[in-house]
Amino acid sequence: TEDGIGKYDFSLLLESVLGSKETKPISLKDCAKGEIVWETGDDNWVKMLGSQKPAEIVIQQPVIPVFTPVTKIDRLRPSAQSDFIAAPFRSRTEQADANHSGKELGTLVHHLFQNLEWDIAGFLSQLQAPAKSSTESFKFARQLIEGCLKSKDVTDLLVPKSSRPELWRERSVALMSEGKMIDAVFDRVHIVPGKEAVIIDYKTNDCSEAHLKELYEGQMKLYRLSVAELCGIPAEKIRCVLIHVRNGTLIEV
Repeated sequence: TEDGIGKYDFSLLLESVLGSKETKPISLKDCAKGEIVWETGDDNWVKMLGSQKPAEIVIQQPVIPVFTPVTKIDRLRPSAQSDFIAAPFRSRTEQADANHSGKELGTLVHHLFQNLEWDIAGFLSQLQAPAKSSTESFKFARQLIEGCLKSKDVTDLLVPKSSRPELWRERSVALMSEGKMIDAVFDRVHIVPGKEAVIIDYKTNDCSEAHLKELYEGQMKLYRLSVAELCGIPAEKIRCVLIHVRNGTLIEV
């Protein structure tokens, strides 16, 4: 406005805020004389900039990381391998038919045996057929188990008299060993932590003891290796025993 109210003098604001008592005269060509009330830096920056060498531009090639392809891990399933070895030369149809009945019986016997802890008489008195099993299958499986448990060697193995070790029943494990995965299911394992272990495997095959040992020797070696690594027990302190359920006998592996 004409009376000056509402106007703002920006130069006056800068002088009052940044100015100091000491001023510096300045004379610019073709310009009125003046005073510098505040400055920062060097007024010769243009000359300084001209004297500097331009920075060298370095173009860096992008580093592309090299990824290692994923290696397929071999998976060892001891039980599955042994089932195949038992009938390697049958046709697919014959093998499927034979393994169906044998596998069904073996599964049923294992299912029943997993309820056994340390009381054999109590275990036998409480045997019950699973919901999906037939009456005839359960009856036959029960006869096999009852006959097997009449063997003193078998009962002494399953229920040691000297102590009560840690007990695994139908324990599933998976571990890496020498770059391969071992996927195993233990029927029964007795463990004395840090000292020794006994791996027990029930077999219902209708064959001789020598043949049974030949069929499952590889499986039990993998089981021994697995327990040794999982429990920190030397392999030579781990006993592997097959129970021939049909005969009621023990087979050391």
